[in-house]
Parts: sequence; C-alpha cells; structure tokens
Amino acid sequence: MRSLVIVLLAAGLVLGSTAAQAQKNESPGALAAEGVAKLVDALRHLLESVPQYEAPVINKNGDIIIRRRRPEATPPAPPTEKPAEKGKPELDET
Repeated sequence: MRSLVIVLLAAGLVLGSTAAQAQKNESPGALAAEGVAKLVDALRHLLESVPQYEAPVINKNGDIIIRRRRPEATPPAPPTEKPAEKGKPELDET
C-alpha cells in the first residue's frame, strides 16, 4: 500500500509538471493548489477502496469474528431468540 501511494505521488508530480508547462499563463500558486486538490482527491478514493472492518466480536465458542463493512448493505438485525437455559431443553410450541 505504501508503494501504491508513492507511485501515485510520482505520477502526480510528472503529470503536474507536464500540465504546468502547457499552461504558462497560470500562477504557480494556483497550479500548486490544483495539484494538492487532485492529490487529496486521489488519496480519498484510495481510502474508500480499502475495505473497512467492524469491531471484533467474540462469540460463545471463543471465536473472534471481524466483519467487513459494506456501506451499500443494511446492517444485520440483532438476534431475537432467547438463548436456552442450561439444563432445560427447548420445546417447540407448535
């Protein structure tokens, strides 16, 4: 990931210098601000593409579960079943 950021930064500098030579009428400050804005936008897109994860959860077996966040999906509903008491079998009431 670190190398990807370095490659993006280098590509931005090369493309920025080429664009700066083509547009000689703009001030250096305006070109620098435009380059920084493009770099920030590229880094924002990079961070959005990296999967995000929820907080770890430990289930009753001791397993650690780390769920991946999916912004387009709705969060799962919490379980509504009551856990069975120890020593008492669950009865089907149908």
